Amino acid sequence: MRPPAKMVSISYAVRLRVESFARALGASSYGDPMNLSGWCAIASYYLLRQLRSRGYQNAKFCANEDHCWLEWNGCLIDLTASQFGVGRRVYITYQPREFHWEAHRGDRAVGYVTTDWYECDHRWKVALGSLRNAKAVVLDAFMG
Repeated sequence: MRPPAKMVSISYAVRLRVESFARALGASSYGDPMNLSGWCAIASYYLLRQLRSRGYQNAKFCANEDHCWLEWNGCLIDLTASQFGVGRRVYITYQPREFHWEAHRGDRAVGYVTTDWYECDHRWKVALGSLRNAKAVVLDAFMG
């Protein structure tokens, strides 16, 4: 079963907002604003919050040591698969790819990313320090 059209629409809107925020920071140690490499945790968690606020409570944040995405009823929703050469802005599939392996799910995945991923911790600190007012919609995902 494909996700509802509203869920897909929300996913694309979140992707666009994260792209805008990534462009504001520019290409640097924060990742690539063109394919969103380095932005998977921020994009996925923000999408999770947006979906849950609209009643999609069974969406789950997923992470392994290299990547983050969401799962909903067995379907993967990946806003940053483009960093792996997937030619879609939002990758929705029931067929996991090689970058969707051995995932932590739910609260365990959020804890894993926020405690074990140095680059996420560093990026959030820099972003919060230098762009507190710019594109706060993305940063809010990690402040609230």
